[in-house]
Amino acid sequence: MKRLFVYALCLMMTALCFTENNAKAEDAQYRNSGLINSFEAGYKYPIAAETKLVYENLGVRKVNATNPLEFTYSIGYKFNNWVALSVGSGISYETVDIRGYGDKLISEYEGPGKYSNMDIPVFLDLDVYMTKTKVQPFFSFRGGMYVLNSSALMLEGGLGCNMRLGRRCNLYVLATASLYPALWGTMGEDLTMGRRNVLAPGVKIGFSL
Repeated sequence: MKRLFVYALCLMMTALCFTENNAKAEDAQYRNSGLINSFEAGYKYPIAAETKLVYENLGVRKVNATNPLEFTYSIGYKFNNWVALSVGSGISYETVDIRGYGDKLISEYEGPGKYSNMDIPVFLDLDVYMTKTKVQPFFSFRGGMYVLNSSALMLEGGLGCNMRLGRRCNLYVLATASLYPALWGTMGEDLTMGRRNVLAPGVKIGFSL
């Protein structure tokens, strides 16, 4: 019994030493803390009901998803292997521009500023990594505002995979669900249009160093 206990103790000590050496090797191979810069490109699909807008000559036109693309840059700090906090901004660009029909809109835009198919998101981003391995699953949480036209709240959550390409370089993909200020229009006596937040699933690809 005593011999079995000694063997078990030796096995535990060997496992602890191996784990510690492995952690040190990973820390030497990858930079797990410090300043980080991230560049992202993403696509969102707002889940909104089909809306109708009225033009001077074309009359009523139906508008579906405006297919927004987002390009952002963020700078922040990785506190350890598990948590990173960043602040960022960028451009949100809707590939469907309702002014592209070559006709004057009768529907009056209600909201801050004038209608535009571009906006500027400003946000705070929190990333939580689940492992210390070369391929890391992680959660992303983002909150902020679209400040140029819609002045809408920005909330986003995502689940992704980060691939360490080197000591500083990382490539990641992310599936997201967020609030997006989708276009809407009303018919009847008041021909108005504006924006309201709807759920928008999306996908992003990013690069950080």
